[in-house]
Amino acid sequence: MAEPPLDPLARLVERADPVSFRAALFAAPPARERLMTFAAFDIELSRAAAKAPGRDEGPLLAQMRLQFWRDRIEAARSGAAYDADTRHHEVAAPLQAMLAGALRPHVDRATDMVAARLTEIEGFADQPAWHRWADQRFAARYRLALAALDIGATGEGEQNIESAVADLGLIAATGFTLRNLVQSARDGRVLLPAIHGDGLAALQRGELMGEARLAVESLLAEANAVLNRLKDCRAMLSRRAMPALLPLIRDRRTISLAERQGVRAAANTAEPGAVRLLYAVVTGRL
Repeated sequence: MAEPPLDPLARLVERADPVSFRAALFAAPPARERLMTFAAFDIELSRAAAKAPGRDEGPLLAQMRLQFWRDRIEAARSGAAYDADTRHHEVAAPLQAMLAGALRPHVDRATDMVAARLTEIEGFADQPAWHRWADQRFAARYRLALAALDIGATGEGEQNIESAVADLGLIAATGFTLRNLVQSARDGRVLLPAIHGDGLAALQRGELMGEARLAVESLLAEANAVLNRLKDCRAMLSRRAMPALLPLIRDRRTISLAERQGVRAAANTAEPGAVRLLYAVVTGRL
């Protein structure tokens, strides 16, 4: 199954996720195209799960949009040919081709990413549900990115890499949650478990109180413990992994801002520029 041209897809990533776009440029083909495809897939899932502006819609419409992507993943799993909806889709076609080809052993990770968006729609019942979401949405994407770069391990090292990737997912989930916490609450979706009533109203105003404050403090404490463990991540994953790891820079900035200045400041985390990304690639230091 031939992979369609990726130029429109790369432009989509450049507009919607410039950090992932710049990070992918440090990878050599075909890994570069694969990273772009997974970034675009992530963008499309976010669009599918989002509420339409100005509409008070229920979850059914978002679930139907996400089903389109589940169908593409299952087609890749079964080796089916493109259908009419896929053939000319700038993201679905290359995604199906990659998941049906060299990355077929990792197709379940793409399924995890869809499941994570369904969890966001339904909300988090408790802290374990938030951690499952972190693994399905963010660690799964890291797993796909490392597979795209043909990075893995066997034997003893495999467990170490999997542990590092789970930690990377938690940091990414924490960064995302802190950057989007207030706006998501205003849009009717809470990225923390068990927040309601006065706590939700305060969060919509950009304030933390009660359970929301405790939840954010817990996230920050866990993130700092994980960041300490990740000091050895570079040694485990090698410098070749940098195009997958570069988004970690933004998440670390978000966590730092939230600790020092609060969630309002975290929402405005500056994206790392090209020079900062280049420094990380050259030195291997995130």
